Amino acid sequence: MWKKVKQYILQLVFPVKCLGCGKEHTLLCPSCINAIPVYSTPSRRQLPHCNTLLIATHYHHPLVKKTIKMAKYRPYASPLITLLSSIVIQYVKQFPTTITYISDNHFVLIPIPLSRHTYARRGFNQARYIAQELCKEFKWPVHTKLLIKVKRTPSQTELSYTSRKANIKGVFSVLKDQPLKNIILVDDVITTGATLEEAAKTLKRAGAQNVWAIVLAKS
Repeated sequence: MWKKVKQYILQLVFPVKCLGCGKEHTLLCPSCINAIPVYSTPSRRQLPHCNTLLIATHYHHPLVKKTIKMAKYRPYASPLITLLSSIVIQYVKQFPTTITYISDNHFVLIPIPLSRHTYARRGFNQARYIAQELCKEFKWPVHTKLLIKVKRTPSQTELSYTSRKANIKGVFSVLKDQPLKNIILVDDVITTGATLEEAAKTLKRAGAQNVWAIVLAKS
């Protein structure tokens, strides 16, 4: 009963309409999702400690940017990220050989963690939602307690690459001395790559051999 009342109130306060075309009763309609461009090749971008980088789409596509921004806040974070995750899945499915390699070599998914303060304030981690959807689709296991963020960092939105690199230095820690050997980091947006690089470097220092990354969008 309470759940129905809560949903009714949410509909009044936050009426559900497609963020792309305004169609009612859906956050992203199939037509708008299908209109989002998906990259057709692996990223050529190189990060020193990240062996392979897979990026699904571009952040500056108006609907992608709008949806990712909306997905950082309640009450529709989970359904919006789930819908965006379908774009990541669509992208990855273009590379069946890569899918087989990941499965055969027992890679595990690790979402980029939030600081304890940010997680407490937000109540969720959008990277974890993406990792969970990849797990459902490809049966790749998700580990959320191996890599932690031990320092709270200021927003990196307006920072240069050098400043981002300094801002993120030393913020991650590995909870085990011998982490899993093959790891795929998962995140929603990559800009300079400083966060992924710092996470990959931390994991490799702790014993990881191969660190890849799957990202929803490139800014």
